Amino acid sequence: MSNNVINQPIKPIAKPVVKKSTFEKYQDPEGELTTGKFKFEFWYARNKILLYRLAVVGLIVFLVINFAYSILTFGNYLIFGVNNDNLLYQQLSVFPNYTGLQPHYSAQILQVLGVHIVPGGVKKTDLVAEVANPNEKFIANFTYYFITNGVATEKKSATILPTQTALVSLLGIEGADSPSSADLIIEDVRWSRISNHLISDVVAWQNERLNFLVSDFQFIAAGNQEGFPNAHAIRFKIDNASPFGYKEAKFYVGLYQEQILTGVIPVVVANFVALEKRDIDLRGFAPNMFANQIKLYPDMNLYNSEIYLPPPK
Repeated sequence: MSNNVINQPIKPIAKPVVKKSTFEKYQDPEGELTTGKFKFEFWYARNKILLYRLAVVGLIVFLVINFAYSILTFGNYLIFGVNNDNLLYQQLSVFPNYTGLQPHYSAQILQVLGVHIVPGGVKKTDLVAEVANPNEKFIANFTYYFITNGVATEKKSATILPTQTALVSLLGIEGADSPSSADLIIEDVRWSRISNHLISDVVAWQNERLNFLVSDFQFIAAGNQEGFPNAHAIRFKIDNASPFGYKEAKFYVGLYQEQILTGVIPVVVANFVALEKRDIDLRGFAPNMFANQIKLYPDMNLYNSEIYLPPPK
């Protein structure tokens, strides 16, 4: 047997490298469980107990907060709510009195400023009363008559616009002797309310349509003029300064001597177009009549469209 043996180092046998497996790289061979769903299920399984504890803690906190709120609310009711309820019951037990509110929504009564007995002609007397409508939104329609020496006169009707002072009269009462006193009786008053949706500013609306100007007034007493020795002459100009024309512009002309009413003459101006000026020449046959100024009292219902002239073409 030969002794020629060569001594060589023995090499260790290399161990195979084993790669660590991880669930992130899991692939379902059948394709029923996706990687994302597998991750969520795995995470839920590991944290199930923690989630349960968090849910219990959250529920306890919610119950504590609700219980504390209920206690505070009930305490607030005991301190303040009971007293407020008692006050409310007392208010409900008292029926409200609407009488004080009524004047703000209903029409105020007409105001009679004065009743006058003035000469109306030869052996004639005129009864005239100044009546004011203090309401800004109500038209007054009413019936009136006078009582003179205990006797009632015939009844007549009149209309007074909002905020207007008008004359109501009974002219030409026959009799040699004039009544010593007269009282005005107003009855059957019917109010018509003007809607804010139609006219917001009633006073401005009416003033625009009642813009009549008087100028060049003259009073010539009887016997001082030719042609009419027994009649007084009343002359003046009236200017329709409004933008509206009227089929019949009706007025009462009040004659005054130093602020005292001495006579009343009705006047009708036919086809009175806008911005027109008319000469008025009247005659008065009442004896002992004097006047140094006049005042116009329009006698028209502006809310009746039939009184206006159609606009010029």
